[in-house]
Amino acid sequence: MSEIKRKSAVLAILAALGGCAAPPFPGVNQLTADISTTPGIVIAPDHVDRQYRIDDSLIIRVTPPPSLPRGWLMLDFVETDGAVWHMLSTYESGQPVTVGAPSGDAAWVLGEPPGSKMLLAVVSDKPLPRVELGREKDDAKIYLPRLREQLAAAKASGASVAVESLPLEVVAR
Repeated sequence: MSEIKRKSAVLAILAALGGCAAPPFPGVNQLTADISTTPGIVIAPDHVDRQYRIDDSLIIRVTPPPSLPRGWLMLDFVETDGAVWHMLSTYESGQPVTVGAPSGDAAWVLGEPPGSKMLLAVVSDKPLPRVELGREKDDAKIYLPRLREQLAAAKASGASVAVESLPLEVVAR
């Protein structure tokens, strides 16, 4: 998919989540529209149709782009209520990474409310500091603009940065 089509698809997803007049979270559209990215991150959920039910476990395989054979990966789960859950924080790898498990401590179990959700993956060839490092959850209104600033600064310092998002639907059981 071309960069323009990919960005248009991401913006369409964001519009579907929060309406065209106001994006669902301040800064989220700038993440994909303003930051020149290296295309090629593959986000592969265990449900190929990306349809989940409340209480399902979420298992995601993230493959970094070929142009970033060694890099740092961050994976976030964004909810329409403004919650951002940090599924993976600045993990160094050039290989595909699986996040989540069917059960146990590594499981990410989907809870209420049902609706549209979004996975957001970032890969860089240089380490990216996390906003509020050590926190598992952030408010999108604060987190996403700070992440955008970090990505812009990384880009300005010569880092290659790739950003990709993928929508999911969660329905009642």
